[in-house]
Amino acid sequence: MCDIMDKNTSQNKKEAKKPINDWKMRFLEYIEIERGRSLKTVRNYDHYLSRFITQTGINRPEDIDESNTRDFRMWLNRQPATFYKKNSETLKKRTQNYYLIALRAFFKILI
Repeated sequence: MCDIMDKNTSQNKKEAKKPINDWKMRFLEYIEIERGRSLKTVRNYDHYLSRFITQTGINRPEDIDESNTRDFRMWLNRQPATFYKKNSETLKKRTQNYYLIALRAFFKILI
């Protein structure tokens, strides 16, 4: 039994060292296949997570912390809505919440 635990611990350490984009792809496959999400939802989640990864500059899951998540939320809140709206308007709260829904689901898988 001890050997099995040692192997699992070793495998978990290897898994944790995977780049964040590998985890993102596994997550997107999971929500499509296991959770039955539509291709449009998968595409949107990919967009949301890619923006998070790019904006925060994280490379591995262990790089994610409360600080860079909070900074990303502040960045989202300050983004202009779209090019055809007034410059003073920012992303709607509903749109920001779509990002957060995707992030929460991704974080649950990472945990």
